[in-house]
Amino acid sequence: MERFKIILLAIALLGLSFTLVAQPVHKVSNGYKIIEDNGVFVEQFPTFNTSDNRYTEDNVTYTAGVSFTYNYRFLDREGKEYLHRNVEGTDLDANKAWELVPFAENDGSAVQSVKMTVLYGLQGLDEMKPGYNRTVVQYDYLTAQGNANYSEVTGLVENAKNIWMNPPRSKQFRILELNPAPFIQAPYAVGNKWNWTKMVGSFWSDERWAEWDGLLINTYQYEITDFKTVNTQFGELECYEVTARAQNEIGNTEMIALFNPDFGFVQMNFTNIDGSKITMDLEERAVEGFTASKN
Repeated sequence: MERFKIILLAIALLGLSFTLVAQPVHKVSNGYKIIEDNGVFVEQFPTFNTSDNRYTEDNVTYTAGVSFTYNYRFLDREGKEYLHRNVEGTDLDANKAWELVPFAENDGSAVQSVKMTVLYGLQGLDEMKPGYNRTVVQYDYLTAQGNANYSEVTGLVENAKNIWMNPPRSKQFRILELNPAPFIQAPYAVGNKWNWTKMVGSFWSDERWAEWDGLLINTYQYEITDFKTVNTQFGELECYEVTARAQNEIGNTEMIALFNPDFGFVQMNFTNIDGSKITMDLEERAVEGFTASKN
């Protein structure tokens, strides 16, 4: 019996050691604290620290200057594949001025990939939104020729407790506001579960997927469901699988994502409020002149 206990203890310690090795190591500098903010853990700095880059400087995965380019696929409820393109010269609100393009009929004008770049500093967002406490990122929506049809600036959070980020949410991607956001929380270990809640206003409604008045209360359940070796554009990567579900009064959404500490979220599979799907696969990671891309 004593020998059995020793074996179990050794297995437990080995598992803990593996978890600690696989999880990014963040240096807690400048005396900041990590506090919970509606289910997401964020940095809280002392008042004397006014560095413009304070929310980004200790990032390990999403460091300033690094870009991540994803290809994407949109499948409607019947499984037909589409891209989308901007619509010019219309009376529609700019956020809704887009149309679907059958994948096989793309003439080069459709958005074919999404590039996320981690920006330095707060980019003035702290002046527009007092108390802003995020790393700032920019999404560029690219055609096959690499031209940006349009862009948006949003935020992510990275620290020793969690990595959380807004997905792309312009034009067709506005549908993802109802989905679980890419989110992984420590300890990075299979079986870890956590919850999150967010209010979603009617600004995000669209007759093409769902319409509502006022605020929807979205509740989310996340779990790390696997740790596995995955074939990617960058070779074999060890990834955590995060499975998430969201519920509100009009329906449910889902996300299954693969996360690697060096490459971030390498794959995101979203099931949308109307039953359609968006998949995003990382195809290129560029950092200060060095580009990792498909083999």
